[in-house]
Formats: sequence, C-alpha cells, structure tokens
Amino acid sequence: MTKKEIIIGVAALLIGLALGYWALGNGGGTAHLHTDQDDHSLAENGEVWTCSMHPQIRQDEPGICPICEMDLIPMESFSSDHPLQLTMTETAVKLAQVATTKVKPASEGEEGEGIRISGHLREDPDHSGTTVAQFPGTLQKLNVRSIGVRISAGDLIGSIYAPELRSLQLELLHAHERRQDNPRLYEATRNKMRFYEIDSSTVRRILDRGQPLDLLPVFAHQSGTVTELRVSEGDYVNRGTPLLRIADLSRLWAEFEVHESMLKGIGIGDEVVFSTSSRPGLNESARIYYIDPFVHPEKRTVIVRARVRNFNQQLKPQMLIRGRLAPTTASKDNLVVIPSSAVLWTGKRSVVYVVVPDAPVPTFEYREVDTEEINSRFTLVSSGLQIGEEVVTQGAFTIDAAAQLNNRKSMMNEMIEVPESRVSDRMEVHPDHLGHFQSAFGYYLQLKDELVLSNPDAVESFARSLLGELQAIPDHIHREEVSELWMPRQEIALEAAESLTRETDLEKQRAVFEDLSNAFIFWLRHFELNREGVYIQNCPMAFDNRGADWISTESEIKNPYFGDRMLRCGSVVEHIEL
Repeated sequence: MTKKEIIIGVAALLIGLALGYWALGNGGGTAHLHTDQDDHSLAENGEVWTCSMHPQIRQDEPGICPICEMDLIPMESFSSDHPLQLTMTETAVKLAQVATTKVKPASEGEEGEGIRISGHLREDPDHSGTTVAQFPGTLQKLNVRSIGVRISAGDLIGSIYAPELRSLQLELLHAHERRQDNPRLYEATRNKMRFYEIDSSTVRRILDRGQPLDLLPVFAHQSGTVTELRVSEGDYVNRGTPLLRIADLSRLWAEFEVHESMLKGIGIGDEVVFSTSSRPGLNESARIYYIDPFVHPEKRTVIVRARVRNFNQQLKPQMLIRGRLAPTTASKDNLVVIPSSAVLWTGKRSVVYVVVPDAPVPTFEYREVDTEEINSRFTLVSSGLQIGEEVVTQGAFTIDAAAQLNNRKSMMNEMIEVPESRVSDRMEVHPDHLGHFQSAFGYYLQLKDELVLSNPDAVESFARSLLGELQAIPDHIHREEVSELWMPRQEIALEAAESLTRETDLEKQRAVFEDLSNAFIFWLRHFELNREGVYIQNCPMAFDNRGADWISTESEIKNPYFGDRMLRCGSVVEHIEL
C-alpha cells in the first residue's frame, strides 16, 4: 500500500467517525444516543426504547434506530436475563433473513450424503512386479518395445547373449551323459540352472541340441500390462538389472486425501462410493482397508486407501476420482444431522443457535455442539442437540453479533457466566438404576484419584468394580425416553471400563479414562442422580493440547491426565449442583 493510499484511508475513516458522531446525537439527529450511565434516569422518567439489533441505542420515546432505521421498541418487551438466549423482534428476524431447519436423526439424512473426498487411482503394488535379468549378458533381442503392452505369464520377453553361462551349459551336457553313473552330479548341475531361473524347456532344448545355446531366453513371470520399460536392445545387463515392470490393472488402489478434521468419522471397513470425471454417472464402490498413520505436515491430510476390482479395464491409473463416505451404521444410531451452514466454528468450539420453542417473541439460544463428520452440505453432531429442535441455518452470524452486543454468550464472548443447571432440568431414573450409578460413580472417583497418583495397578482394580456396576444398570431402565438418552453413553462407558481392566500402561489408561469421563459428565448433566454438587474440570494441555475433561467433588485441581508432572494444570469449567 502506498503512502498516498494510507493517507486517503485515514482521512475517510476520520470523516466516517465524524458523520457517525453527528448522526447519533451531536449533530441534531432524530435520536439521542445515551450511554449506560443514562439508563437509570431514563427508566425513572418512563419507558426506555431501544433497538433489538443495536442495544446501545437508548431513548425515552419511540422512534427509529439511527444505525439501521428499524423501529425502536420498549426494552422490557424483548429483554431477556438468560445469558444464552437472545430475543429479537419479528422485524429484526426478517431483516437478518433468518431461516431454520429441524434437527433429524443421522439415519434419516439425505440419501447418499456423507463425507466428500477426492483422490486418484493407482496401480496396486501388491499385484505388480519388476522382471529382472537373472544372469549377465547382452540383451540381443527384446520382444516388448513399448509400455501399455499386455503380456501373460510365460511369454517370451527377449533373449540374452550370456557367454558366462556357456561353461554351465557344457557342464550340464557332460553331467547328463553320465547321469546314470553319477546322478548327484547331474542333479547339482540342474540346481545351478534353476539358480539362474533357466526353465526346464530351455534345459530340454540344450540337451536336445547337444550343444550350448548362444542366446538364452527371458520369460515373463506374471500377467499384466507393461508400465515401465527399463532397457533397450544392445544393453548389457547384470544379474538383477530391471528389464520392465508389469502391473495387473484388474486390481487398483483408490487413494484419497482426507483432511485430518474428518478422520474421526472414518474407519477401516467403511464403504466409499466414487466416480471418475470420464464416467461421472457410473459409481464404483470399495471398502477402506488402510488409513495412513501419519499426517502430511503441510497439507494436514491423511491418505485413505481402498482396493478396487477393474475387470473391464475401464478404470485407469492416475484417473482423478471423487467419492463419498457414508457414516457407519453404528455411528448413525447416536448422531443427528444438520445443514453445515448452521455451524459457526471458532477454534475448538462449534456453535449453533437453536430456536426456543413456545416463546412469545422470536428467541434464539446459544448452543455448543460436538461435530463428528462434516461436508459442504451436512454436519453430523454427536452432542448438544436433540431431534426435533430447530437450528438457525441462515442468519446465524447476525444473531451471534447481536448476542455479543447484548452482552450474551457468543462466539467472541465466551466468558459470560451461565447459571448452574438444577435437578429440575433433568430426567428421573429408577431407584435401582440410581443405586448402581452411585456405586459406579464412587469407583470412578477412586479410579480418578489413582490416576492422579500415577498408580496403574490400582486403576485396574477399581475398573473391575466399576464395570460390574455399569453392567447392572440396563436391567433397571424401564422407560424408553431414559433408555434412548442413557444407552449410547452406556456402551462407551462399558468399552472404556473393560479396556481399563486389561490395560496396564498408565498413558493408555489415561487415554481411555477420557471416554469414561465424558460418559459420566453426560449422565450427570441430563439425569437426576441425587448426589452432591460436582465440578467439571478441564486440562487444556492433555493429549497434545486437545484438552480433556474429568469430574471431581472438590474445586481444587488434581490432574489425572498428568499426575505429579502437572498436578495443578487445569480449571473448573462447570459446577453441576445436584
């Protein structure tokens, strides 16, 4: 940017600020902009009128907003004390062009949707190979002169003039004449011929002629298409010199580059459906059998690979392909689907705005969600939303900006304190269900303390007791609504507890402990479990700064993910008062 452009930009900014200042009250405008110090005197003199989109506007009579020219409304008609909720007028909703969509189960999502991925086809190295020279000599004749030629196993590739093997052929003839008297010598000579991969038909020709061959043949060891030609006629080759590469193109690799953020929704055995640009209407399907254990340091992608059968040879190596991965059936059972436009991403948090049902005026609630799989159209959510709720799919940024101006919790304003949830907001469970949970939770706390002390042997012992209590819970769940909300986390907790009964490595125990903690946190938030208040605590440095939560009955931080190494690392993120 030039010096002249900077001067012009600064001048324009100053002029804009001056005009704004004049329009908002110091230049004879229709509305007077009051500060927070004026609010009390306005309220004493009568009703306070404000703008639903610009709450900093305050005046003591009706009018229009000097910023957006919307009609001002009485403050109490839309004001809400809840830090997660924002109430707007019908006019503000129309101006923001707000659109909503109902949350659906993932199993009822649009057919064919899934994770969109792209990549290319490759020859399968497991069904490709290089033919090499098995003896030294001069390549006198080459029958394969270009790549793309299809050959079969046993086809003659070429002939090599190999004077160094002439003495071996003479030895073979001599041993053959005396094979009755000295069969072991003849067998030893034949083994030498096999060492150089001289086949039985060539040996028969030498014996039938009674003299050595000037040119020894080289045969293909597999069927396929020649993809590389490494030599030409007249070249001298040594033992092991590559002659050509043959690939069986009836089997290919479909290799995709997947961004690391999508990996949570991809597993070995998942089906991928793809098509090529040359045949966009024809879909091929394959199953993933390999996921690269390393992330590309610059692209932040991981190679995902599937095997493809290509009997008609219409698929070609290096073809660009586009595919989609459908979510696995197991994951769909616990997920809901929403349009991707509903999700606002900010660092580690994913935020949506949910319509508050039965509100007298349009009201939207800030909600943080956990996302599993994302594509350009739809996002699968594992927690934070319920089936049937309405999420804002258009206008969410406008609502978030208004929430920030209203001192509500928003993407950029996450420090707002939220009232503690109470028992009345949660679902009741059967007394026997409650009893087993309380016992299991007691073992969880003891197990957590042993991780703080870095004592893996005791962790295994408490995990066995915890597992027994968890296994008893399903027999006491008699209400369908309780089962639907409880059981998805039950499976996760059981798997984690079983792993802890077998695992003796401390760091692996801590990794599994996170899954167990997440299940207990979910239950404590959603069910009336009749315990004293608990603290949800978080270590932001756990698992390479990804962060992890745990539960404690006291506010003091004792970190189970690091123990003595970083005992006080963490903070209280939520107090659940039961």
